[in-house]
Amino acid sequence: MAVKNATELLNGFCRDGIAVEVTHRSKRRLFGLKGLAPLRDEVAPPRRPEPGRSRGRPPAIRIDAEPSSQPLPPAPALTPIERRAIDYSELEHWMAQAEQAIRSTRRTLDALAQRESASASLARQLRTEEPTL
Repeated sequence: MAVKNATELLNGFCRDGIAVEVTHRSKRRLFGLKGLAPLRDEVAPPRRPEPGRSRGRPPAIRIDAEPSSQPLPPAPALTPIERRAIDYSELEHWMAQAEQAIRSTRRTLDALAQRESASASLARQLRTEEPTL
């Protein structure tokens, strides 16, 4: 059945009191039997865009339109002793791990690329060769 015909039938059922439209929408509507009328009251109408807002997902953190009048105080400077207290040994370990992972990935990708180019050249060679009888 065509969508237009089905919509006309459902609208007629709504006029006759057999069915109710549940979604409060003009497109992609959901219909149900008259017993689902309380459901229509519980379903929220579709969300409309806020005026003045552009398309897309809103930022997770709302940014105030006007900046605060007082700037944040600067962070206190670290003393030489505090600077030496920072342990970079773990950082160096994890940087080495990351570099090793990058090297391994590059080797794997290079090997895959060589296989692809070899199979492509073989396919070209097979297409250009004439069969001999």
